[in-house]
Amino acid sequence: MIEDNVDICANIDAFFSGRGWHLDFAYEGHSGLRLSLQNRYDLIVLDIMMPSLDGFEVCKRYRKASQYLTPIIMLTARDSLDDKVKGFDAGADDYLVKPFAMRELAMRIESLARRPVVAMLQAKQIGNLEINRDSFTVKININNHKFRHFEHKILWLLASVYPKTLEQSELCFQLWGDRATGKQSLRTHIYNIRNALKENDGNIGIYFSRPNLYCLRQNTEG
Repeated sequence: MIEDNVDICANIDAFFSGRGWHLDFAYEGHSGLRLSLQNRYDLIVLDIMMPSLDGFEVCKRYRKASQYLTPIIMLTARDSLDDKVKGFDAGADDYLVKPFAMRELAMRIESLARRPVVAMLQAKQIGNLEINRDSFTVKININNHKFRHFEHKILWLLASVYPKTLEQSELCFQLWGDRATGKQSLRTHIYNIRNALKENDGNIGIYFSRPNLYCLRQNTEG
């Protein structure tokens, strides 16, 4: 947990230690980033307003430097929609506003912690599509395209199993920690990805087949 409020840290430590969780704490951004990169955690809880380095920057630097897709929950008093968008764009998987109920934090943590922490290669290429983990960019044909965090994540998940398929429910679980929700958001993200691939002359597409399966396929494939 990366949080500068020692009272919040103490309360969370008491609550989760009693449930069998093992927690490490950092009280400012630089030490939190260093601790996160030196260890492999099941989940990171991250404040935004901290000394030396704010949570947005910690999240972005962690996503760029880490080889793991460790789930990140932002826990903050900043409650505007713009802040939430900024948090998710930085690479957060969830966003909880202070003050919060400890039971709700536990529910969100347990949901995200059920996801497997996936190791990422630096880059993967299929056809004229190249996904780069370090820069969070995608090269389509000869064009670099910057996707939003979830769109990049969808492309990477599909590329990682290529040429196999992923169930819609599995994609939702990998993205949001729940197989039953997020289906409309998933369809919206996939629509945006398809448009970007088409506009940049990509020879890769996202294909849907029943029952509720998605895959990447080169457009020359049958």
